[in-house]
Amino acid sequence: MRIRTICSRERGWSIRGVHRLQCPQALALSVAVLLVPCAGALAQQGGDDEAKAKQDELAVETLKKKLQQIDGDSSDPFDAVTKLESVLNMYKSTRIMQDENYQREVIGSLALGRLSEYGDTLRGILDGLRRERQLLCQSCKGKRTLRCEVCKGLGAQPCSYCNGTGTKECDAYDCEGGTKTCDKCYGDGTVSERYLKRDGYHDYRDVPCPPCKGTGKVKCEKCKGKDRIECDNCHGKKIDLSNTCNECNGRKVVTCATCNGTGKNPRQPEAESDPDPAPDPTPRRDPPPRGAARPSSVEEIQVAFAIIKKNIERWQKLKDNREALTEEEFLKKEEGLFYGHISPERQVEMLDEYERLTRARDDDVLSEEEYLNKIGALFD
Repeated sequence: MRIRTICSRERGWSIRGVHRLQCPQALALSVAVLLVPCAGALAQQGGDDEAKAKQDELAVETLKKKLQQIDGDSSDPFDAVTKLESVLNMYKSTRIMQDENYQREVIGSLALGRLSEYGDTLRGILDGLRRERQLLCQSCKGKRTLRCEVCKGLGAQPCSYCNGTGTKECDAYDCEGGTKTCDKCYGDGTVSERYLKRDGYHDYRDVPCPPCKGTGKVKCEKCKGKDRIECDNCHGKKIDLSNTCNECNGRKVVTCATCNGTGKNPRQPEAESDPDPAPDPTPRRDPPPRGAARPSSVEEIQVAFAIIKKNIERWQKLKDNREALTEEEFLKKEEGLFYGHISPERQVEMLDEYERLTRARDDDVLSEEEYLNKIGALFD
């Protein structure tokens, strides 16, 4: 597996290099490195709030794109997600950057600091990719077709003249192994050169032949020294176009038998379509818990509500742009803003209650212990 790491530059983002990883620990460290430029962009960005907000959006979008560029099995676009999940399971957590053990063992060792906000973002992206993967057919990976096994994806029978190689032996005169006899020295490797002797008379001497450099052989011009030229029958296409495959009719692929060409997982029953569905009177239920931790200190509370505040800002922007999105697209983007098992609507209520309880603590109306208990109850 290969992971592309990112480095931030003065004028944008670029791929720094490709590294081969041999163990899950190295993969975990690379995930941490993947998050660093995005966090650094926020920590170092100066200026007003609007500029910081724009830089924040750039960092999040860059994180999403670079995460999806993680290379896994080329035949499975979600293979990288599976390998990332194995790393998270190794640390016994799906909370990623919020897990204390993960921060101490991975992030702490790199002295990168707290990256809780980006852990939440990464968690949302992983969940979205995981859901998409579960909806796809596991045989064709959502492509709806598979390579024809009869013709091996060629679309026709192999060329009988070249046995499917697309080339034949060079038929140029005197070509042997891509070389031919030098026309200047006739294979001797030397030619006679006239020169002036000290006594003033001219004479001749043998010198290495310039065209062949003394070898007596030169590269064949027809095959360019490869000893193979294009097949006259298939013109290098390796197949006989007049004898197409009967199984795929020359398309090189066949319809996936597992999903019948739908690209969807047949184990996922489709809901019956209703031309005029009645509105659902019950509110949409929150997804199952994904591991939102109950804060146990003032510092953890501040970090948690900093994330919640940022999620609310993004949720407001998402609602403002709702007309440009379909209902499915809106719900998918909204699910990426869940904080653990807490929906954006509930996060708004929690933020108001947090600000009220914080004022009460500052006014000595609540003790530190009461404050922690009441805030912690919001996460239950």
